[in-house]
Amino acid sequence: TNLVMAEVICIDSSDDEPCQARKMNLNLSLPPGPLGIGIQQSSNGLCIVTSIPRDGASVLQVGDIIQSLNGIVMATVEGGISAWTRLFTAFSTGTRNVVVQRGQGIAAAKSGNSVKSQKKEAAPGKGKIP
Repeated sequence: TNLVMAEVICIDSSDDEPCQARKMNLNLSLPPGPLGIGIQQSSNGLCIVTSIPRDGASVLQVGDIIQSLNGIVMATVEGGISAWTRLFTAFSTGTRNVVVQRGQGIAAAKSGNSVKSQKKEAAPGKGKIP
């Protein structure tokens, strides 16, 4: 099995709210090779994880916002999904370090994305990272 390093950083902190209820930035190390995740570009240009492998063998979760890959901020990469897919593929021979935003607000977006609905052909605005 692959060992995954994750560092949790709570943001938007307040004294009356537990860390789990706030948005968090996670620094994740993704193993070399295929990831098998689906992504889409949100209306405001964010890279959102829409599907993960059926076996659940991913540290990423549906609804995660991928903010950066190996220090490259996704929102600054021109070309959207096709460019993001090429970027993930270009780094596929080594460990990929990603920063994702995950939190309560993001979890609500997950409910509309079932694994079954992801088996359809990718619509414009969606991509698959092998």
